[in-house]
This record gives sequence, structure tokens and C-alpha cells, in this order.
Amino acid sequence: MFSSFITNAWIVATIVAAVAGVVGFFVVIRGSSFAAHALPLSAFPGAAAANLLGVNQLLGLVVFSGLAVIGINQLGRRGRHEVATALCLVMLLGLGALFLSMSTEYSQETFSLLFGQVLGVGANEIAPVAILSVASIGAIAVLFRPLLLNSLSPDLGEIL
Repeated sequence: MFSSFITNAWIVATIVAAVAGVVGFFVVIRGSSFAAHALPLSAFPGAAAANLLGVNQLLGLVVFSGLAVIGINQLGRRGRHEVATALCLVMLLGLGALFLSMSTEYSQETFSLLFGQVLGVGANEIAPVAILSVASIGAIAVLFRPLLLNSLSPDLGEIL
């Protein structure tokens, strides 16, 4: 009835929606919507760098997202988290633009790196997305109580 690309898009979108619901709970409680918006954008240079180097783009997404989290956290200790998030976001978007300017890819590939294409998800990409999603939800399940305490009362969370 449906083409395989529609089925793949539906499966991956459902997985991502489940993770977004779990993570979104803490985003709202912590008031971290700007950081939650910046992290997917910080994954863009990771995909562009992976594309430039010829490695798996999912690996680049994970690595650069992790670097963005570390950068925001380290810069946020010295001052306001919003400023740290903005600085990391601008730097990473600039790196993404640099990596894309060095690429000789077709413009449609560049567009899909920047904005994504859920209809372009292949059957071989479902398993890695599912594994990362299960790992994310599992980590949140294990750390639920400390995360909730730290989200509701950061001072009390530091003491315990």
C-alpha cells in the first residue's frame, strides 16, 4: 500500500517523536528551550564534516552534538547559559558553512544536510536511530530521579 520510503519515514519519525516527548519534559521544566533548539543545529556541521571526510553522517552528528553539549556546559559555568549557547551555535553554524563550502556535492545534498529530509531515510538507517533512541531513553530512565531533582531545585541537586 505504501512505498518503502514512506514506511521508513513513518518509523523513524515515530521513534524520534517518542524520544522528543521524554526529553521535552526536562526541556520545559529546566527552561532550556534555546539550548534544545541549538543542539540539532549544532549537529549540522558534524554531518557536513562527515560528508566531506566520506564517513557515516550519523557519526558526525553524534560527535558534534556531544562537542556542543560540552562547549555549552563549559562556557555556561563562567556566565549565562544563553550567551554560551549562542556562542556555540554561531561557531558551529560557521563551521558547517565552511565545511559545505569545501564540498563539491550536488546542491540537493547540501539542502538535505542543513534542513534534513525525513523522506530520504533508508532502511539501513532505522536501526542506528532506534539504538540511539533506546540508549537515550534508557539513560533518562536510569537518571530520572536525579534529573528531576536537579531540574526542580538545582541547589538541592548539587548538595545530593
